[in-house]
Amino acid sequence: MTTADYLYVHIPFCKTICYYCDFVHRVYQEDIVDAYLSSLQKEIESKEISSLKTIYIGGGTPTSLNERQLDRLLSLFDSYVSEVKEYTIEINPETLTEEKIQILKKHGVNRVSIGLQTTEDKLLKLMNRHHTFSCVQSVVSLLKQYGIKNISLDIMYSLPFQTMESLKKSVNDALSLHPTHLSLYSLTIEENTVFERKGYDFITEEDKKILSEGKVDYIGFSYYMSFATKYQGRNEKTFDYCSEDFVRNEYLKASDWGWQIDPLGLRWCLNWFYDRYELPMMIVENGFGAYDKKEEDGTVDDQYRIDYLKAHIEAMRDAVTYDGVDLLGYTMWSPFDIVSASTGEYDKRYGFIYVNYNNNHEGDFSRSKKKSFYWYKHVIETNGEEL
Repeated sequence: MTTADYLYVHIPFCKTICYYCDFVHRVYQEDIVDAYLSSLQKEIESKEISSLKTIYIGGGTPTSLNERQLDRLLSLFDSYVSEVKEYTIEINPETLTEEKIQILKKHGVNRVSIGLQTTEDKLLKLMNRHHTFSCVQSVVSLLKQYGIKNISLDIMYSLPFQTMESLKKSVNDALSLHPTHLSLYSLTIEENTVFERKGYDFITEEDKKILSEGKVDYIGFSYYMSFATKYQGRNEKTFDYCSEDFVRNEYLKASDWGWQIDPLGLRWCLNWFYDRYELPMMIVENGFGAYDKKEEDGTVDDQYRIDYLKAHIEAMRDAVTYDGVDLLGYTMWSPFDIVSASTGEYDKRYGFIYVNYNNNHEGDFSRSKKKSFYWYKHVIETNGEEL
């Protein structure tokens, strides 16, 4: 038995080959596809996969298969459909028919990824793509008629002869279809592609000069909390992570919303950014969301907020004084209580100023100063010397 959360299946066949593509692919031949599907079936049966959460069938062009073959392909995963939350297949618009959509629906596919690339016909021809935007419009409409509404569109930029106006039009055209996801990715000239064999190189010396001179002058970032991850046998032992690998760090306190309080983590981040990029930094958001209680006399004793901000300012000071990072400035979030962007709550308060309004939409929006207001005012007056 093989336990896996995510399954990717590669179907390398295409009706025609795009001139930029360097993925594993070959031109569609019916007998070869049949042999490939037989091998794929043996492979899947030998794995006895369990616990799947997503299936992604990519390529190539999975919908280049004829109706019989597409039905056979998807039937290999019928036993997993009740488990998976997202079942995606990549399509090229000109290869998708109503009959094939019916097959997708029959087997529980609930998401499609469409290679739109551009809506400019001459650029599509240059790449050896064989659809038009009107074709994409028809396909999207038909998919939605069959209840497949989770649709992703891909757009490419840095195409030869592509102007900014053309790219903007493609993006706007794509948005007019109301996709649930839109991705933009750059053309790169890969070895052994038609573009490479023709000697195309669309990055000029002037482009390289602009890129080298166009870097940012400083790095701005927000810091509220840290996460912990646990190695579970399937995730890599690297800095890459999946949110499902997050675990509670039992050595840290947390807010009422489970946000772990980790000022040392801020110092670590400052060092990591500075070691990696050697650029000045600015912390643009840092704060503590909490339930604040307004007393009868109008005061709010939010010592917990003072403790949080004090610890993080001390961590910044240590990063500058002892570690030598270049920190330009700091702004906390936020001076006034405002609706929380992460949860949409009024009761999750960050400010030095209490705003009289709550989750039940009660209150007159009157304002009063919390204990932290006077503390932070003194911090500013002493330029951080007295915390």
